[in-house]
Amino acid sequence: MRVLMGDVGFTMENIGFTIENIGFTIEGIGFTIEDIRFTIDNMAFTIEGIGFTIDNMTFTMENMVFFIFDGERVLVKKKIRSRRDAKTLWEETTQVLKTCVVFKGGSRGV
Repeated sequence: MRVLMGDVGFTMENIGFTIENIGFTIEGIGFTIEDIRFTIDNMAFTIEGIGFTIDNMTFTMENMVFFIFDGERVLVKKKIRSRRDAKTLWEETTQVLKTCVVFKGGSRGV
């Protein structure tokens, strides 16, 4: 990995990592990711001023199931098998989070 930092930008190259079996909760809304293995290889990106570019990036996901629940019901559940599934998941998740007001111990739709 190489990191260059200047006045307004930085570059990172050749990053590879894998994350497996993670789960986390934010403010009473639970996010669960089960049996996920994803890898990002040979990624280079540059941020300069307000520009952002990503080059030579490969992204793979296997056996990923994504849940969002509010303690009472599952709001989103999706198995990711393709980039289209990931895009749909992102759209559904942002819609659900926009319509939830978070309270202590859970969330309630508005």
